[in-house]
Amino acid sequence: MRKSLFVVAMGATLAAVLPAYAHEAPSLRGVLDHTRAAETAKSRAVAEFEEHAFAEGRRDFKDNRGETGLAVAETARLIKDAPDRRAAAEAVVAVAKQAGRNETAWARSARDLNRGSDLQLDVVRGARKDAGRISTAVEQLSELSTTLPDQAQSGIATAIANLTLDRAPAVTQLRRDVTSSAVGSTAKEVATGGIGADISGQALAINLLQALRGEVPAESQQGIDTALVAIADSLDRQAEGLERAGANVPTERGLALSRAAAKAREAAADARS
Repeated sequence: MRKSLFVVAMGATLAAVLPAYAHEAPSLRGVLDHTRAAETAKSRAVAEFEEHAFAEGRRDFKDNRGETGLAVAETARLIKDAPDRRAAAEAVVAVAKQAGRNETAWARSARDLNRGSDLQLDVVRGARKDAGRISTAVEQLSELSTTLPDQAQSGIATAIANLTLDRAPAVTQLRRDVTSSAVGSTAKEVATGGIGADISGQALAINLLQALRGEVPAESQQGIDTALVAIADSLDRQAEGLERAGANVPTERGLALSRAAAKAREAAADARS
């Protein structure tokens, strides 16, 4: 009888709490709380992986995945429901920056883990997922720019440019995963896909920046031109590393790296056109 009363009481408590949480209005503060928690978990996991404390690292890795996912979900609600479009844009940038930090860290940490382990594969998959999140964020920023005042367009362009320039370190770490004997074959395939996603994401950002150039005030157009040149230079450096790696990996994986390098070169040329 007492057990039944306890279950009923717990059910009543959850019924009171969960609807309130489910209907809580999304906010920039909520997104930032999640990204801060994700960053803390990431930093702990990286340190634990380096010390080969794999059980603890796995726990904090999962915490990072959960908090990043919550930040993404709350940002999506903010974009959909919040009247403050600037807050939505700031949330998108915060999520993209966290995804970039995640991606680079996980790609680097993969080589600290046991070769071919499930944990290593999960971590590389995490990096690959975060690469996709950055590209999604860039597209969201472009869409939000149409709902913001004209004077905000320059800020959106700057954010897209910075997010794009920040992708180079992740490409470097993923490339090292692909060529490292410490990384299992399946994880290498995932890392190769991550490189392709990062290069494609940078090419997308170039096209969006070129489109935004016609929307910003004349005094801001030079800033976009400067950013495009910087992105092109970065892509050329990424291509050089991928070309060297591709030449030293005599497999289909090496050909994939060479194809990614060619796409990087093509995107760099587009940025300069």
